Amino acid sequence: MNAPAWLTPGPIIQTFFSHDVLCERYLLDGVITLVDAVHANEQMNQFTIAQSQIGYADRILLTKTDVAGDSEKLRERLARINARAPVYTVVHGDIDLSQLFNTSGFMLEENVLASQPRFHFIADKQNDVSSIVVELDYPVDISEVSRVMENLLLESADKLLRYKGMLWIDGEPNRLLFQGVQRLYSADWDKPWATKHRTARWYLSGSSYRKTRSERHLRG
Repeated sequence: MNAPAWLTPGPIIQTFFSHDVLCERYLLDGVITLVDAVHANEQMNQFTIAQSQIGYADRILLTKTDVAGDSEKLRERLARINARAPVYTVVHGDIDLSQLFNTSGFMLEENVLASQPRFHFIADKQNDVSSIVVELDYPVDISEVSRVMENLLLESADKLLRYKGMLWIDGEPNRLLFQGVQRLYSADWDKPWATKHRTARWYLSGSSYRKTRSERHLRG
């Protein structure tokens, strides 16, 4: 399914979760966003919606790198907007198709992030859309998780794009997995933690919200 360039995929994604017939017949695998390496920075500077499209993505396909020159700063900018989606280079349409399918983008799973992004450049421009990753090495109370979600949705539901996490809940041997899009989210218990060393991880992508405030919510 192809979303028009001037729209975000948010409403389409929510339809797959809220429409009973679609939920029964289809499983949404993920969101793939194409990024033109030649024009991407200019478009993201002018249009917040271009940043939002990147924020929703489970896979980012970077095209025209063969004519755009060095794209490392652009790659870092994409990672600041969406720390979760891997970026694949596509030259003249050449890409391993297995990288585009079975992304499990909307499944409850432990792979919150493929890897923690590392940045080497100072951002030239502050993005309106950004992502944060919060890691906790201690358990949290299940009631606090509910409180955090209520506060986030109350204050920032219209600005949240995607969020996903694996949490260590106090008194529970199993991991709690959750994922959501804007106001819609789901959660369920997963398998027990494999080791005594446990790290909970929470990822959010959204627009125009204060990063420090969101981190404070998540850390309690």
